[in-house]
Amino acid sequence: YATGPGGSEGASMAFSHPRTDNFGIALLARRGGAATVTSSGLAAVFETVFDVPVVEARVRFGDCSFRLLGLHTLPPTGPRYAAWRDGQLATAASWARGGGPAVVLGDLNATRWSHPFRALLRDGRLVDSARGFGLHPTWPAFPGPIVLARVPIDQGLHSESLVTTRRELGPFVGSDHFPLLLELAWRAGEPCEALPDGGEPG
Repeated sequence: YATGPGGSEGASMAFSHPRTDNFGIALLARRGGAATVTSSGLAAVFETVFDVPVVEARVRFGDCSFRLLGLHTLPPTGPRYAAWRDGQLATAASWARGGGPAVVLGDLNATRWSHPFRALLRDGRLVDSARGFGLHPTWPAFPGPIVLARVPIDQGLHSESLVTTRRELGPFVGSDHFPLLLELAWRAGEPCEALPDGGEPG
């Protein structure tokens, strides 16, 4: 998607940061959808050993806006990598507390029962979109007996002012991860906070 001229079918490219490894990142917006990306860029608050890019955006949704963070954390394949992953999640929690409704999406390389993930929910004041919908294990996506070992490491989190109305796995698309599909709505009876439309994400 990141190298295509117009993104995937039915969507436009709002932001892309391609890389030669598996940490390139892109943000696509559905054409004619209910949400509009008003600004996007790299999140400057994230600094890791490998300069892993993290995308930050503001999204106009109905009469209000929310902040969006898309990230792919380092895999916890050893003590050092686990510590770096935990640092990325802690930074995401601080970002989520930064003011206004927030959505955090991505391959967090953490299951919902892990301590770093629970700390992200608590410290970021976020809600797990899986609540009431099940686990939806996303990795690895390859068919065969390995299906029994799949784990839910792709996550979607949001502020209390939003609610998850739909959550399911998408079809196999050639990646080693299944897509995680979410639909969100503003919580009824709770006023949302309008955010500025212009400028770079802060």
